[in-house]
Amino acid sequence: MVTPLLPNPGSLDWQYWWGGGYATAVGVLCFRYRNGVGVAVMAAMMAVDAVVSAGSLPIAGLLWNYTLMTVVAIFASILRRTLDDAAIVLSRAAAREGRSRMQLIEDQARVEEADARRAELSTSASPLLQRIVAGGSLTDAERLGMERAEAEIRDQLVADLLVDADVRVATRRARDRGVRVELVARDEDAERFAAERLAGLAAGGAPEAAAAADCSDASAGLEAFRTLLPATLPLAPDDSRLAAHWSPANPRWGSIVIVGRVPQDAVAAIRDAAAATAGRLSTFVDDDEDSVLVECSSPAGAAPLAVPS
Repeated sequence: MVTPLLPNPGSLDWQYWWGGGYATAVGVLCFRYRNGVGVAVMAAMMAVDAVVSAGSLPIAGLLWNYTLMTVVAIFASILRRTLDDAAIVLSRAAAREGRSRMQLIEDQARVEEADARRAELSTSASPLLQRIVAGGSLTDAERLGMERAEAEIRDQLVADLLVDADVRVATRRARDRGVRVELVARDEDAERFAAERLAGLAAGGAPEAAAAADCSDASAGLEAFRTLLPATLPLAPDDSRLAAHWSPANPRWGSIVIVGRVPQDAVAAIRDAAAATAGRLSTFVDDDEDSVLVECSSPAGAAPLAVPS
């Protein structure tokens, strides 16, 4: 619109200074927005200029006025795209570095836990083995102590995920009453599947929120299962059998089975304890005159950590 007001539009000189000024604005728009706003503004300016100054400005004038603007727009767009790509690369590198550090921390924690477990096993098992090697008849107290030690060592070997301080105390007290307690926890498949899924998502450039949510759900479910066990163990009748299994790699994450005549008030307490895990576990409690079954699965809306075949 300024072009028709020029004294001599055909003279391609300093009077077109405003074209260079607009080039800066178009460059800023191209650098700020990725959706072509700057290019659209430049095209609109060229169209309006061509229509308004029709007949008074030759094609050479348009080229003179908008060549610099076009170069600036192209350069700003390329620079914006390059910086965006660099930001993505740096973000992925930072994510990989973070995962590597987390893996290192987890490996160190596993090593420390294994060392502590070996030390605990040595402390609890060595005196018993030495007593057996020494020979001689074992007293009833010694036999009972060895049975309890064997059961606790087995718990550490096959159910270390489940055995925290509360579970250990509740399990020991139940065994003192004659309850045969069996704990089993399998989580290797779930860890492998989660690691493979994370690696696949990272390789494909997809968000890792889904896999992270799966791992978070399984961790919360494990914590809920750990709270459910100490609440259930005291309710098992004397001389009954209680089996607790945990395996989040399956659609049914865990189960607790009590074989024995459980009073109805104890069954009601088990139902209340299972209901308290809502949001972290989806539970189902069934009972008959000789047993009680508690099934635990992924909470509503969460996908089970099903390991692909």
